[in-house]
Amino acid sequence: MSTRELQLVSDEGGKVTAVLVPIEIWRDISSQIETNYLLKSATMARRLKEAMSSAESVSLDSALAQSGIARSELE
Repeated sequence: MSTRELQLVSDEGGKVTAVLVPIEIWRDISSQIETNYLLKSATMARRLKEAMSSAESVSLDSALAQSGIARSELE
């Protein structure tokens, strides 16, 4: 990630009050945060490792259909 992709928001005094992050970068950061949170639980860590090493996989569209989630809800 390049800091040139970020936009800083500042107040009248020039103090930085916020950062605008491109959505692709935010999704990556958010995913990493969620994974780290899940790995704090020994049970979840074991389940994630088992799922990652499983030869069986399901496409995103299939998983969404099984869950009753429309793909448009993800965007």
